[in-house]
Amino acid sequence: MSDAKPRPDGGPEDSAPPDQPQPDHSPSADQQPPEQPPEQPPLDHVPPDEPPRDHVPPESDGEPQTRENGIGEHLKSPAAWLRLLFMVLFIALWFISRLVVFAVMGLQVLFLLFSGKPDARLAAFGGSLAAYSYEVVAYLTFASETQPFPFSDWPDGSDSSAPSSEDK
Repeated sequence: MSDAKPRPDGGPEDSAPPDQPQPDHSPSADQQPPEQPPEQPPLDHVPPDEPPRDHVPPESDGEPQTRENGIGEHLKSPAAWLRLLFMVLFIALWFISRLVVFAVMGLQVLFLLFSGKPDARLAAFGGSLAAYSYEVVAYLTFASETQPFPFSDWPDGSDSSAPSSEDK
């Protein structure tokens, strides 16, 4: 047999001598699991003692740049007020042109009933009135910077895609 001495815990005699520590594979209460890195807070987390990340502290060398400063500059712009004045004028002219459209429409119905066909000159005027209405609406909606009549020529209203009275 061997010279190995029996272990005090009753283990096999041929195991390592008692003066060498034996690895313990069973979990014990005082043994900690391997250390894991601390959990990182989400990227959008802001500690309670810090200002929000999108907060820009006011500058110390004067009045901070704010959105109101840009608005104030635009409110003082003479070009903006002049455009607004012209827009009010063209809104009034556009409403008047709507009344004229109803008058042209009524006259064309009368021509149709009494002569059997619409008046060609009135139809041409109706086309130019439609083109004028388009120009006014384009100016009012900022689709165009060109000011319509009376600041430019009256549109001729000739639209090559529209059927004329001779085509019928």
